[in-house]
Amino acid sequence: MSESVRYDLRDPSRTDCSHMNFQEAFVALARIAGGDIPRHGKPWTSPGALIVRALSGTVGLSAAEGARLRFGRAPEPKTEAVFVGENDLRVSRTHGVLEYRQRWWWLRNTGTLAIEMSGGYRIHRADEPYPLNPGYTTLIITGTNDRKHVLEVRINDAEGTTRVPLPDGRTLAPRAWPLTQEQRLVLVVLGQRYLSKDPDPSPLPRQDVADQLNELQPGQHWDVKRVDRVVEKVRRSLRDKGVKAGLFEDEVEKPLGVKLSHNLMVELTVTTATLTPADLALLGELE
Repeated sequence: MSESVRYDLRDPSRTDCSHMNFQEAFVALARIAGGDIPRHGKPWTSPGALIVRALSGTVGLSAAEGARLRFGRAPEPKTEAVFVGENDLRVSRTHGVLEYRQRWWWLRNTGTLAIEMSGGYRIHRADEPYPLNPGYTTLIITGTNDRKHVLEVRINDAEGTTRVPLPDGRTLAPRAWPLTQEQRLVLVVLGQRYLSKDPDPSPLPRQDVADQLNELQPGQHWDVKRVDRVVEKVRRSLRDKGVKAGLFEDEVEKPLGVKLSHNLMVELTVTTATLTPADLALLGELE
C-alpha cells in the first residue's frame, strides 16, 4: 500500500527556504510499505528523484530545491523521515539528512557514528555534506554488537529511468580493475589477510611486504620505497578512473594509520573482484 503526502517547506519555523518560489515550496513525498519500487508515477520516475529503501519501507522524494529527507532511530518530523535502527540506541534519533541543493542530493551526517558509503568511504559528523551521484549508493550504520543498519539510496538520472526486475537476465561479471603482474603480486602480498577470510583483516606491514617479495623474487631488491611506489601508482590510477574510496589523505580523517591501504584493499577485494582468493596462489612458494 502506498501513501503520498505533500509538506510545506514554507513553514515559518524554517529559516532556509525564503529564497524558494511557490512551485518549489511544496514537495511531493511518497511512501510504500514494501521494497518494490513502482515503475510508474511521481516521484518514483521523476528525473533526479531520491528513493530510499530500508527495512521500515521505501520513500520517494522529488528533486526540488530545499527538499530533505531525515533518517535515523526516531527522526522528526516523521513526514520527512525514514526509520533505520529503531531499536538500536547506538543509532542517533536523526542520524543523517539527505537534502537537495543546487541540483545535487547531499548527504550530511548528524549522528554520533560514522555512515559508511559504498566502497568503504565514511562520512562523520564533522565532515562537510557529501554529494551523491545518480544511481545506487548503499549507506551503512554499524550499531550495537556490530549490527549493520542499511539504507539503499537511489537517485534517478536526468531521464528518470527506473530499473525493472531482471529475473531472467544473465548475471554480469564483477568489475575488476586492470593490474600489471608486478602490481598484482605486490597487492596480493599486502592484502593477503583480506583474501584468506580473516574476520578482521589489516594490510601487511610494508617492511613485511618487502621481505616476502624478496623471498618470492630473490635478486629483485625489494624495499619499502619500491613497494610504496607500486601501491601509489595503483591508487592514482583508480583516482583517475573516478574511484572515491578513501585512497588519499584528503579523503579520510586523521590519524591515517593504515586507512589508505585498508581502503585500497576493500576496493580491490570487496567492492570489485580485482583480487580474489585464487590470487593467493602467487604466494605458494612461501608456504
